[in-house]
Amino acid sequence: SVIQLAGRALCFYDAPGHARHHVVIRDQDTGWIFTGDTFGISYREFDVEGRAFAFPSSTPVQFDPEALIATIERLMALRPEAMLLTHYSIVRDPERLATTLCRLTRRYAEIGLAHADAGAQRSEKIRSDLQQLLLGELRAHGTTLPDERIIELLALDLPLNADGIVSWLDARSP
Repeated sequence: SVIQLAGRALCFYDAPGHARHHVVIRDQDTGWIFTGDTFGISYREFDVEGRAFAFPSSTPVQFDPEALIATIERLMALRPEAMLLTHYSIVRDPERLATTLCRLTRRYAEIGLAHADAGAQRSEKIRSDLQQLLLGELRAHGTTLPDERIIELLALDLPLNADGIVSWLDARSP
């Protein structure tokens, strides 16, 4: 759907993956996309030499890795110059970030499946693996913050993302 607002054409796209009800909005004049949580989370503290780092948001209760990857791929087909994230700000290297987000979304699913039968410890084991994954990714990105500071910045996201993966696992169960 396209709506006109203050002389601008805004095109709405269905964007499942983070949640089934999500949409993204593309400003037809700039090509920029307002992504909500669909294009992940990007803390400015993790920027290195002007390069942003983004990681998927898998918060409960409708995370779907395959749908999220398909949505990201559809967004990249629009060839956006920039993405405007809810958390936090604008990122201007969407192709590089999309590659990272798709790869990390696959890893989130692998981590979940590895702990699918962990019972009461499932969420904690997933959270721990997500923490190790993101610490390693941030080091590879060039982040020099101490681990303690990185973990502090991720304190809200790690348990939420772990719980979202648990919700995804539960939804897959017959």
